[in-house]
Amino acid sequence: MTDARAAQSAMEVALRSWPELVARPLEFAAHVERLKVPARDLASRGQELYLAFACSRGDAAALRILEREYLTRARRVMSRVNRSAEFLDEASQALRERLFVGENARIVQFAASGPLSAWLRIAALRSALNLQKARRNQSDLLTESLLELPAPAGADAERYRELVQSAVDAAFATLSTRERNVLRLCYIEGSSIDQIAALYGTHRSTAARWISAARGRILDQVSEGVRTKLGLSASEIQSVLVRVRSQLEISVLRLLGGDEQRDEDASVTD
Repeated sequence: MTDARAAQSAMEVALRSWPELVARPLEFAAHVERLKVPARDLASRGQELYLAFACSRGDAAALRILEREYLTRARRVMSRVNRSAEFLDEASQALRERLFVGENARIVQFAASGPLSAWLRIAALRSALNLQKARRNQSDLLTESLLELPAPAGADAERYRELVQSAVDAAFATLSTRERNVLRLCYIEGSSIDQIAALYGTHRSTAARWISAARGRILDQVSEGVRTKLGLSASEIQSVLVRVRSQLEISVLRLLGGDEQRDEDASVTD
């Protein structure tokens, strides 16, 4: 059993380093015991363990400290994967979600077996690599699903493929960092509208509008891109748009995390 006095000492070191933190001695002692932190790790890195613990409790001061002293360096690690500001913003938000959101928030798992900075660098690199992989796969997956539809009568199959790919790429390029993030939270992470709203500090109706608008723009832009570039007649346009919209709805949901709509999705289609 971890010595409660060692946990108390680690907390006191953290409070001297960061006076804005709130003391939670009993909760921290239980946290240390639950993680089975060895005495040597508690002695050498207990200060960082307490900071991570405070972040897991939603302590605003702790979150500011982590952002200021640790996450800015993690961003530099992510820049090795992709240097664009837009990518780094999205990857940084994904890292925060991974660390702080939901029952499986990763910050709770930091057990001081190594420096917090090194632990966060690994988490940041993993988030950036996952995002880069997801971006590569998004257009390909969606295009493959759309191309399950036969090319319209009289249309060249290869030309049809090129047009659909172009429309998909253009549609996803219009999404903002926030829109990609809320779609991922909703469909991949399974977060409820209330959880997403809390993460962004906004009302649930606003979060619902963000999700609905992002999905709707993808649907509309791909449909319009296919319509205009194929140069179809009025009747052909209606037929193709119905088919494309129906298939695209399924494709977007598959792309974002599953074949079936989650319960939360019903609240964002109004």
